[in-house]
Amino acid sequence: MQDNKNFLISGLNPNEGGTGDFFSYLILINNKNNYNYHIIFPVNPIQSKNIFKKIYNFFIKKIFYKKDYNGFQVYNLFKKIKNIYNSEVILLHPQTLGYRIVLQLLKNNNKIKYYVLDNSFFCIRSYNYHSTQIECRKCLGFKESPFEDCMPFPISTDKELLLFRMKQINNYLNSITFYTQNKYQTKLLEFHFTKNINVKQIGMWTDSLNQLENYYPQNHDIFKRIVFHGSIHEAKGFKFITELAIRLPDIEIIIPIFPGHSFTNIPKNIIYKIMNWETGLKDLIETSYLTICPSLWSAANEAALIKSILIAPKVAVVDLEFGFNREISNDLITKLDKDIHKAVNQISNIMSNFEPTPFELRKNWLDEYYSKCDMESLFK
Repeated sequence: MQDNKNFLISGLNPNEGGTGDFFSYLILINNKNNYNYHIIFPVNPIQSKNIFKKIYNFFIKKIFYKKDYNGFQVYNLFKKIKNIYNSEVILLHPQTLGYRIVLQLLKNNNKIKYYVLDNSFFCIRSYNYHSTQIECRKCLGFKESPFEDCMPFPISTDKELLLFRMKQINNYLNSITFYTQNKYQTKLLEFHFTKNINVKQIGMWTDSLNQLENYYPQNHDIFKRIVFHGSIHEAKGFKFITELAIRLPDIEIIIPIFPGHSFTNIPKNIIYKIMNWETGLKDLIETSYLTICPSLWSAANEAALIKSILIAPKVAVVDLEFGFNREISNDLITKLDKDIHKAVNQISNIMSNFEPTPFELRKNWLDEYYSKCDMESLFK
């Protein structure tokens, strides 16, 4: 049994996507300031170097993966976490951690700091988007059931069991302090649970964003093209950008991808390039007329958007009711209509009458935003 210790627990590994980048930054803060939080995250048992343990773990993984939520992570983590009592816990990404584990933490500990990264607190898909509803709020407050075709994401699991466990969070609200990224995320939490929940708004910052501190644009050519800055996921606007490309055939649209992606029925003006921020994406954004971050869920403070606002000559997002974009001035970003035809007209106007957003305006916004971020408050 581990009593009266502090824990930082994440369902994703450090550096595993955007959440992993954020998790790595919290680990950096913890180590730099000697906050002495014990770090726990899932480790794939198949990675064991001992051949006999590797074979044993392989079969354990197969057994648990078929029988329980989030298989090998349950195997690795539950035996550790069930022994944590009377401790302070910072919690990240519960949907990959597994709600069986989350409920055990809530049962055994009375001080849980839940940093809200997405909308998995009410949406089994994590990103509250459905093909029929941008910013879907059907399950907010659990007054309605999910659409029939809604399935748990990113971990495939039993839908009804997941919903049952998610609803149990209401029994432990007195033990939870929610840490949110912006005021609209706070509103969603209050709509879902109650206005009496404990909430602190602290923004979102990562170590990769620190690299923007000394950025200043160089003199270079800017080309009449569009860059998609987001994940290859419908909720992140991948289908939206494809629909734009079909209706803007004379404009080149570049979509960065990771190795292994393949696509069919591609509009001729879309170009896929294998790259990330360090291997060309930053330079591409810097030299393109327009960068689009078209999330269609109630997106919180996405690092892709924050980076784009500083680096890109011009940025566009989809106008959302509960997204981070609501806190950003129209002088800084273009807010595209959800209707694809109206969005096409807006983009055509930008490309025909191109005028970059002044860098001073972009830099001042980033400095002001950073001043409001307080990741260290999670540890205090």
